[in-house]
Amino acid sequence: MKKKVFVVLTFLAVSLLFLTACGIKKEDLQGKWKAQDAQGNDVTIDFKKDKIKLDGDSISYKVNGKGNENGNRYITFTSGGEYFTAFFPEKDNKTALLLKTDGEDDLKGEVYFAMSKSEQPDYDKYVKKYMNDVHYK
Repeated sequence: MKKKVFVVLTFLAVSLLFLTACGIKKEDLQGKWKAQDAQGNDVTIDFKKDKIKLDGDSISYKVNGKGNENGNRYITFTSGGEYFTAFFPEKDNKTALLLKTDGEDDLKGEVYFAMSKSEQPDYDKYVKKYMNDVHYK
């Protein structure tokens, strides 16, 4: 009996660790991102704990939530009274698309930036490649 309880508890612990590892957290958004907008303008976006630096300008933001819909992981936040979603299409969380949303549908909105932590992204290529399951304008 003790052995069965131990096996069940071990299984639950491993399952919880696996689910936690597959999720997304605020820290995945933080750091410096190379980004490009729809007009092809390259910028640097630096997400701090509660501030965003966009090419030197600093604005505050607040994370509202996170989600996972059909394997699409994302973080929602507000800044200046507007709603945004950082959508992470790759498991390594080093690629993201920043959407401006209406605050009701987290995965529907206008793509503001294609973002990467490792390389300068190409907005058009990222949108074409990653936006299949997301509704955007």
